[in-house]
Amino acid sequence: MVELDPHIRGDATHHRSLGEYAYQTIRQNILQGELPPDTRLREVELAALLDVSRVPVREALGRLAEEKLVELRPHGRGAVVATPAAEKVLEYYQARAALEQLSVRLAARSIESETIRNLEEIVERGTVAVEQQDWELSARYGSEFHKEIARASGNGHLYELICGYDLKIGWAHATVAKRGGPVRPAEHSAIVAALKAGDSEEAARLMAEHTNASARAFAASNAVADER
Repeated sequence: MVELDPHIRGDATHHRSLGEYAYQTIRQNILQGELPPDTRLREVELAALLDVSRVPVREALGRLAEEKLVELRPHGRGAVVATPAAEKVLEYYQARAALEQLSVRLAARSIESETIRNLEEIVERGTVAVEQQDWELSARYGSEFHKEIARASGNGHLYELICGYDLKIGWAHATVAKRGGPVRPAEHSAIVAALKAGDSEEAARLMAEHTNASARAFAASNAVADER
């Protein structure tokens, strides 16, 4: 049975229509890895989970199919979560890497002690999640780590762009971890240390290494999966 993360289920009253609510909720669950590739999406189940009729769900699935996030099966056989092309995901990683380097450079110039403490706490919790092999939670803390730095950059538009790419590749982080790929909280710790020292160039260098390593881990994990 399909399940949705309660943290990103949202509130229907915050959306302009039930169709928009269903679309945004299902979309975020897909992009954050809660609904992994090949998951069967049944209108009845989703409607019950979202407490809406099947009409908004059908509308949402149609929009997601246009975005290539969902594949509609012929002859009314429902829908499944699509498997994004590896090449497209690697493009997302490449674009995000450039944004992240700019973000950490800007953050290093005027980062506040409270933000440093927040980052250290996120890294600590992420490390515990890795030790407990809670890959879903680990991916969530990794996402929050990068968003915290983006917020500290002081550039709202840059923050929105990074959040957008984070959603596009969020499922990839969890997929790599679940397949036994490397999860590297120590790299986050090194970035925090550079930020704490106000060394923007070192922080940017470490961020570049970190984001490139994530892309390589995804590529390697995807290649292994294709061989099976």
